[in-house]
Amino acid sequence: MPHRQKTPPTLAQVAIGNVGFRQAVLAFEFMMGWGICSAALGREPGMDKYAEMLGHDRATSYRHRSAFLKAFPGEENPTRLVRATGHDQWYQDQVRALDDLAAAYKDMKATLFSIGAARHPAQ
Repeated sequence: MPHRQKTPPTLAQVAIGNVGFRQAVLAFEFMMGWGICSAALGREPGMDKYAEMLGHDRATSYRHRSAFLKAFPGEENPTRLVRATGHDQWYQDQVRALDDLAAAYKDMKATLFSIGAARHPAQ
């Protein structure tokens, strides 16, 4: 009997399995914010720039980063996962259409669940 290859888990399955639903949402919020800031800057933002661009205080930014790091152990930041999901191009398209990044970011939170539905890339 042939061996069927197992389908990789979704990012949501990985995150929720590692940190639970509430922390997974914060992890995806960080991932989304990182993606949009990276697209706007053309490079990774760094935490101070991330907080500034999204209108977060530093504590909130670091809380979201902590959730991400726990949800996806071994990831230094969301860049690899953003690229693996294909959302990097979508973020670039959105940045071109935005005037107020912080306001648009708040409106984009509904995309968290589409990010979570993407398959987790093998390392």
